[in-house]
Amino acid sequence: MRFFMFLFVLFIMTLIVLYVMGASRTPNTRMIEQEIDLNAPQPDP
Repeated sequence: MRFFMFLFVLFIMTLIVLYVMGASRTPNTRMIEQEIDLNAPQPDP
């Protein structure tokens, strides 16, 4: 059981490191987030 917890924590740490590296490396993340917001269903006024 402790082994699976170790793998889970290691997986999350890897995701965080990859996200931070990608966010600091590419300035296009903000544009991608805007595209995702545009693709999201807009609430009716």
